Amino acid sequence: TRAFITLRPKAMPELLYYALRSLFFDDIVAISRQGKGYPTLSESDLRLLQFDKQQIDLLWTKSDKLIAQINEIEQEIATLKAQIKLPQLIIDNVFAREFELSVDRLTAISNSQCLNVAWSNLYFNNSNLRFSCRWNKAGLIQEALLEMSDIFKPLGKYIIKTRNGYSPECSESASMYGVLGIDAISKDTILRFDNLKYTDSRIPNARIFTVQSGDLFISRGNTTDLVALASIAELDDDDEGVIYPDLMIKIELAPPIDKQYMAYVFNSFIGRLYFKYATKGKNQTMVKVSAKELHDFYVPLPSLDEQKRIVDLIRSEIIKQDAIKALIADLRKQIDKIIEGALTETHTAY
Repeated sequence: TRAFITLRPKAMPELLYYALRSLFFDDIVAISRQGKGYPTLSESDLRLLQFDKQQIDLLWTKSDKLIAQINEIEQEIATLKAQIKLPQLIIDNVFAREFELSVDRLTAISNSQCLNVAWSNLYFNNSNLRFSCRWNKAGLIQEALLEMSDIFKPLGKYIIKTRNGYSPECSESASMYGVLGIDAISKDTILRFDNLKYTDSRIPNARIFTVQSGDLFISRGNTTDLVALASIAELDDDDEGVIYPDLMIKIELAPPIDKQYMAYVFNSFIGRLYFKYATKGKNQTMVKVSAKELHDFYVPLPSLDEQKRIVDLIRSEIIKQDAIKALIADLRKQIDKIIEGALTETHTAY
């Protein structure tokens, strides 16, 4: 797309790739255009780049040796990357294994083009004229889960309160309140605070909409694949005074429910398949979930100790993945040092 620029170097394409990520990265940042949004680059900007000729000559002289060293490290990185599992897959595998659920059976319902639905079911849910194949899949998926296990219960029995957030007008000059975006909610259930907007607007009852540590949120509106994702807030000192927006819902749950466990349920195939078809919206790029869909959501609810055990299983797998990613990051740093070290060694010789 037009969001990308393709470079075709006349020489050393591989080394230039690594050098642009490390040695010349500050040069690229220096010529980027700092607008109201995120920084951007254009082809004309890139043509302003000038590299130190001596550095380029040195890279050229040692290119074969450098590429050989880098390729050896890249092979290690490729081996580690093959071991990486997405958080979604980790969560799905644990729930499918622990509750002996057939993901294939649920996927078959999801992929079906025709459904056999009783007229009574259509009549019962006729208030919104929701006769579509898509919407009825939600019910069939939940029926299949209930047949697989007797541990499923309606979440509505345990919901104390739900509250939609507040979306004030934001500006770049504002600083009074930070405001979360919908992208703050993630599949790994960690609420992100690194892409805040800001507002100086007067917010009625601001305390009600201020994020507190331990709050459980779901996305009220998004695409069919991302709607009703759940995340839990863990605040640092810098994250205080942050408002959650209208497209997020805060849920308060009664015992015996572990919030982290429930966030994993929402983000597992159990929640993904239900909310993909139960939500409302004419445009599938923006559907919404309401309190009714939350109350009607059947969730696996073992004892509190069992919930905590499952949380520990998922977390231990995610920690393993984090360790692999840390190893990859260290290997990337080694590549940067190889390039920078080659220049340092040769400069010393001059």
